Amino acid sequence: MSRKLSPGGWLKRILLRIVLVLAVFLGGGIALFSILPVPFSAVMAERQISAWLSGDFGYVAHSDWVGMDEISPWMGLAVIAAEDQKFPEHWGFDVAAIEKALDHNERHENRVRGASTLSQ
Repeated sequence: MSRKLSPGGWLKRILLRIVLVLAVFLGGGIALFSILPVPFSAVMAERQISAWLSGDFGYVAHSDWVGMDEISPWMGLAVIAAEDQKFPEHWGFDVAAIEKALDHNERHENRVRGASTLSQ
């Protein structure tokens, strides 16, 4: 004999299953791409979609992936400097920059300031 669930019980059960499926896909993707090369980047996807939207169906995003040992150590520092100059000085979240952005956004509703870091 099956027990009947309340309408809220069904919703909770469905949401739990959705969360579990998403967790499995996310965990599987992380596990898979920790051992296999990533087939594309967000920039490649954006360029491909932009080409398709502009009618260029012949465009194919392509990059030659190289290992970290083939890249200058200065390149990594350049990427960090371009994205977050204070990255070596904080624990992943630049609290001072976040506070400044919140203050700015409260005072200037039309001009939004961000404060993301590499870890975000």
